[in-house]
Amino acid sequence: MLDRLRKALGFRFWYGIGIGTWLSALIRDGRAISPWQLPRVILFTALAAFNSGVGLLLRLIFAKRIRSVRLDPSPIFVLGHWRSGTTYLYELLSCDNRFIWPKGYQCGSPHIFLLLDGVLRHLLDFAVPAHRPMDEMTFSLQRPQEDEFAMLGLLGRSTLRFCIFPSAGPTDPDYLSLRALAPTERQRWVETWVYFLKSVAIRYGDNKRFLLKSPQHTARIRTILSVFPDAKFIHIARNPVEVFASTVRTWNALADSQGVQGRGKAKPWVRQSVLANFNEMYACYEEDRALLGDDQLVEIQYEDLVVDPVGVLRDIYQRLDLGEIDAFLPAVQGRLRESAGYKVNVHKVEPVDAAAVASSWSGYATRYGYDETVAPALVSGDGTA
Repeated sequence: MLDRLRKALGFRFWYGIGIGTWLSALIRDGRAISPWQLPRVILFTALAAFNSGVGLLLRLIFAKRIRSVRLDPSPIFVLGHWRSGTTYLYELLSCDNRFIWPKGYQCGSPHIFLLLDGVLRHLLDFAVPAHRPMDEMTFSLQRPQEDEFAMLGLLGRSTLRFCIFPSAGPTDPDYLSLRALAPTERQRWVETWVYFLKSVAIRYGDNKRFLLKSPQHTARIRTILSVFPDAKFIHIARNPVEVFASTVRTWNALADSQGVQGRGKAKPWVRQSVLANFNEMYACYEEDRALLGDDQLVEIQYEDLVVDPVGVLRDIYQRLDLGEIDAFLPAVQGRLRESAGYKVNVHKVEPVDAAAVASSWSGYATRYGYDETVAPALVSGDGTA
């Protein structure tokens, strides 16, 4: 009953966008809106206007305080492609109370979250589903979330914007790595990102060390270093056939549950887009990791993390010189018990997709030791991942 009511409310992770972004999307793609979505469109328009109006007021009220915030110079970034285990690692690391991180309600309402520590935040908690649309993992606006959702709300530009009108295809490809942007656009992205981080930091205090995770950051190391030269990075890799299948499932699930169109609108383009985005992401990552010192990057594998999460965390902390972990291990164990019953999705991969992954992502498979798992999927043709 409660979940049905939540679905009726029509929660979307892009509720936090401003009126300019929303109106431009309506002008460009509004003809593709499903008629039964029109009441929600009216709601979204009102919310977007509210976000912009209140957001402008809050910028004026908090401008001086935000400018004065001092950010710790060495934040920690969890890197890796979608569905590589980044969220799992992110949530385990977030058990360390020495770190700060943006919460779901802050990323989902970036214009107005400074007002949301009261009634409005609890209303949002009520409106969200209990589980993520792509799997059965628990979803909460109080948990750590990807700052990319905030950038979609504040800038209106992100590779995530496809979810609004999925039939229009992939969106904002230049915002994956930021490399092809004009210098002024890239600077605007950086300034908006820093503004968001400082806004979050107001709730925690100055010089608290950020822990951040957005898959897009895997392609943005050089931009991140321009802001935080001492940043540290943890990259997680996973069997690429599993990554492909799970990402395709995720994008389709997000398009179906988050868009204002009918179901299945992303299917014509999503497979090719996943292949292309992955290649761009890892071309940038392989080039940029050469910029990092030995004490700035640790690379792990999802399969190892699942088998021995505490051992992997200890290794990360030692190699990145993050201090002792014993104090927060009880919290880690609690999080592990919470997820103990989680069942990983089993994917059926078409032979043509397995072949595409084996061919297109062969460099990744070799680099991270997945040749033996990718090659059989190509040779056998059974399509099982």
